[in-house]
Amino acid sequence: MSKSKSRCKRVDKYSSEPNYINHYGRRVPLGGVAELLLHCDAMWFHYLEQLSWNNPSAPNPFELDSFRSNIALWNGLKERGYVEITPEELFAKRDKYIEGIENGAAPYRDDILFKSYFLVPQQQN
Repeated sequence: MSKSKSRCKRVDKYSSEPNYINHYGRRVPLGGVAELLLHCDAMWFHYLEQLSWNNPSAPNPFELDSFRSNIALWNGLKERGYVEITPEELFAKRDKYIEGIENGAAPYRDDILFKSYFLVPQQQN
């Protein structure tokens, strides 16, 4: 029997595991609320920058109905303090973030999240 035929007959011991990324030492399953919240973090800091430099009256992008429809996602956004906050709280968060940048802190960047991707294996017939 050739090597390729015997290789095809082996059992894939990882087939039952969900696909995930390693995000700063944490295993985050792909396609779930945990991954969406990582993307929301990037959107949040971009929104704070927009409030400061471009458009101080921009609406909170997370207050849309599309975010409210997923209860787990909405609860995650509330835990992070991105939704259901007063304008004063929002501007205080903006000021704190911008003050950190002005004092030498790096702006939010997530090199791992935006360089990571998963290639779906092609089905063999």
